[in-house]
Amino acid sequence: MRFLNSFDYLEVVVREGSIRKAAEGLAITATALNRRILALEAEIGTPLFERLPSGVRLNAAGELFLHHIRAQGSDLTRVLAQIADLSGLRRGQIRLSLCSEIQNGMIMQAIAEYRRDYPGVSFALFDDDAEATLEQLETFKVDIAVSFDALPPTRVHLISSIPQTIEVAMRTQHPLAAKSCIRLHECRDYPIILPAENTLRTSIDVGLMQQSLNMSPIVVCNTAVSTHEYLEYENALGFHFALARPRVPHIHSVPVHSKDLGLAHLKLYKIKGRVLPVPSAKFLDHMMRHFNELYAT
Repeated sequence: MRFLNSFDYLEVVVREGSIRKAAEGLAITATALNRRILALEAEIGTPLFERLPSGVRLNAAGELFLHHIRAQGSDLTRVLAQIADLSGLRRGQIRLSLCSEIQNGMIMQAIAEYRRDYPGVSFALFDDDAEATLEQLETFKVDIAVSFDALPPTRVHLISSIPQTIEVAMRTQHPLAAKSCIRLHECRDYPIILPAENTLRTSIDVGLMQQSLNMSPIVVCNTAVSTHEYLEYENALGFHFALARPRVPHIHSVPVHSKDLGLAHLKLYKIKGRVLPVPSAKFLDHMMRHFNELYAT
């Protein structure tokens, strides 16, 4: 849709803070890009940028206009998805922001199952910290954000809060694999894999501190995928949230005793008042059914 090109150029200029740098990324001349921006400002009837010695910066009118364009672009995506849905094409893209601790297990299974029903739908997954995740929502980069215990801005709506237990991952032949639950002190006699700095690590550290325990990890990594892959090479122990439980036969998971580690709450967000595109709304329902099934078992 060619009429959207000027808005795409505007986004790049805002991100780069410089018409020259934006032009290099867009593979056009700075003069041509500046003409497009000036023409857009002339059509609107007011400048959108402050011209600074170091580059350009949105002024108040520019901030207001850019927010409007982002919202309109999101609405256009929703309308196109609804048109596709009405015609039976079931096409579109679902944009999710997922914290690194859960980019495994049930989420991936839910995506694969959804695509079996709607093969014309694609997914774009983004990974960032809690604050950046909510910013992605506000700029309409993503439709749904999944994060732990973030404090949402006023424009962000909490869809659901899902309690998450913590489990220990190990090979199926590990001495602790036969247990129904594990105490933290039982883990100290084995090589340990821990996350670096995230909600999972904070929960583990609090539990260790309350019991005056210490764990020295052999490997530090933030993704459940990397943790589970390492277990193939050493008879170690890793930690994950229940939602990230691996779906492979050679890795076994045992919950940590509730006396040692409390629950964290995984939260789903969207923009307040926004009607999600049809594929995203359908996938949200599909994902919530998976969450409910996990805690019904």
